[in-house]
Amino acid sequence: TIPSLGEDLVREIEMEWAKPQEEWARKRLLVVRMIAQHELTTAQIARAQALLRGPAAELDAYRRLEARLERARTALEEIDKLETYDSALYLRLGRAFQERGGPWEAALAFTRVLEGPPEAPERIPAHLGLVRAYAEAGRVTKADEAAARFAEAHPGNELVLQALYAAVIAAQERGDLPGMLRLLERADGMSGEAEVREVMMILHAQALLASARPDEARDKAAACLAAHAGGRFVEDASYLQAMASMLAGRQQQAAAEITAHLKKYPQGKYEADA
Repeated sequence: TIPSLGEDLVREIEMEWAKPQEEWARKRLLVVRMIAQHELTTAQIARAQALLRGPAAELDAYRRLEARLERARTALEEIDKLETYDSALYLRLGRAFQERGGPWEAALAFTRVLEGPPEAPERIPAHLGLVRAYAEAGRVTKADEAAARFAEAHPGNELVLQALYAAVIAAQERGDLPGMLRLLERADGMSGEAEVREVMMILHAQALLASARPDEARDKAAACLAAHAGGRFVEDASYLQAMASMLAGRQQQAAAEITAHLKKYPQGKYEADA
């Protein structure tokens, strides 16, 4: 019986090795698991044979077999804990591609993580990386869809806003104003770190102003001032509000806002423009 089990093991390994979708790390894990499974099976057979010969004469051999069987069981349990091994591998691969300027390759690697075990801890950073990878590749629609899936899978997770921020910056660097607005609208009202939310509101106001939507830009700047009165970008929000009022044709209101801005920031970064 044992030789045929060995032949089956070799055949199983060859079948797994031939699968094109299996990358080298997974193949190695499969081989190790099958060897451990074979060890467990042969130990079980040997124990059964020892029992048939009588426990008195074979007591030491039986004890050794029990120890061997326990080691095989433990090995299998440890290997089975590694079912998310692929997820960790693909996450590292995606990050490596991203750092080297390969957003499409990174997107494929992050997608493989998300196709893997649902309990894998690598899923959240893979969602984050996928949104950013699509944005860096200039595929804003895909970045927006990936962010929506991230938010749906992990509602309330603050990393969703960080993912969208990275995507907005990538779209901004590419000069994609409509793409920026789409992502900023997705992020509107999301939970996250106060500073990230403040920056996103400022970027939103700027994008609306650049899109010839001054009334909406003014509202967004005013909302930013109200929500982040002690924030880092209060001066920017104040100036944006005044400029938006002017472009919206609210001259009297704009004059009052500019006066208030200069009084509060007499040597501010927008002094020359104001």
